[in-house]
Amino acid sequence: MSEEKTNEYDLEEVYDERISPLMSEIIAICKEHKMPMVATFQYAVLDDGSETPGPNWCTTVLQWADRGLQGKAADAAAAVNPKKRGPMMVLKTLDADGAVTGVEVVLP
Repeated sequence: MSEEKTNEYDLEEVYDERISPLMSEIIAICKEHKMPMVATFQYAVLDDGSETPGPNWCTTVLQWADRGLQGKAADAAAAVNPKKRGPMMVLKTLDADGAVTGVEVVLP
């Protein structure tokens, strides 16, 4: 008898429709005032057989040369956005119904 996985979830639509517009506002305000910030949202944990199974997240880190993150905020930024990982882009291909038909990770 196999155990049913209960830790998988996909809230990308919730993030895209409800959180992303708010984050756009917050990011604009932080940029206007040069306010350092770190925010991360784990919107999905998937085991869909793709090349990138596991957690999916969206992270924003803002800091400036004269106003960097300090203390616990700097520690949080380093934990969720490690520099050694480097930049990457994930491209999803959707069909007409919005179902994911392909995922590609692009690394420089």
